[in-house]
Amino acid sequence: MISPSWNLGSLSIFEAVGRLENLTLAARELGMTQPAVSYQIKRIEDRLGVTLFARRGRGVEILPEGRILYNAVQSSLAEIEEAIQQISRRQRTPSLRIATDYGFAAFWLMPRVGHFRSKYPEVDVRITASSMLQPVDQREADISILFGSRGDFATEAVAFLGEAVVPVCSPLFYKKHGPFPNGKGLGSAPLLHLDTFQGHRWYTWQGWLEAVGEEIDIDNRGLVFNTYNLVVEAAIADQGVALGWAGLIDGAIRRGQLVQACDMTLSSDKGYWLVFSPDISETTRALASELIGMEPAL
Repeated sequence: MISPSWNLGSLSIFEAVGRLENLTLAARELGMTQPAVSYQIKRIEDRLGVTLFARRGRGVEILPEGRILYNAVQSSLAEIEEAIQQISRRQRTPSLRIATDYGFAAFWLMPRVGHFRSKYPEVDVRITASSMLQPVDQREADISILFGSRGDFATEAVAFLGEAVVPVCSPLFYKKHGPFPNGKGLGSAPLLHLDTFQGHRWYTWQGWLEAVGEEIDIDNRGLVFNTYNLVVEAAIADQGVALGWAGLIDGAIRRGQLVQACDMTLSSDKGYWLVFSPDISETTRALASELIGMEPAL
């Protein structure tokens, strides 16, 4: 951090002299007179008690002490310039910041983002995925699409996608191990579990099987993953049966990568909710509404 007693303008003059190694050229670049530039360099040298430049004929040579200061000043000024440019870009470029969980981002949101970006290439889309019920700071996102029940969110949250879950597996796995009529036999099949250490926020295999009158065999440990992306990838790779959430596994079923393992779909009063930032602009709200209303890419 630059001390308040150090003038940013004088350091900019020092940087120009160090880069050009010529007082006259630095003065011309800065729109100053050569004596004024020389005076500012002398003030810095007096302040530090060292000579920073050696005057050589038609220019100056930066000395070791000057090089130390020059490297630091150049780096700092470059960071300041980048920050200014970033602020400027934010003012010029419309942006849309979305917070959601890993599964929703990968399987529901991303198929729509490509279509959205082809229509609005100038919009800076930023997606932050997390397994948490709430983002760290809702003001860091223009819109959050989060899974939970009505009581988990403020009254202004909008119900978006209800929880409806059906077991899914690859066609090859189904051919080898199925069928599972009404869910019968799933308790002894290789099961793919999602474990995010957040309790029963959504259906688990234990809860789903209990609801259809089944239970997991005592020796059936299955495979456990910490993100839904991995659960689905394992199911596609013939590793077992996964719980498939409507809206998330639709694309894999359309592509023939997954099939329903049985004809039992269970629903609950939970699901995905839309939470808009209190600071969202009307333009950004309109962009968000269009994105989430788009049909997914095939």
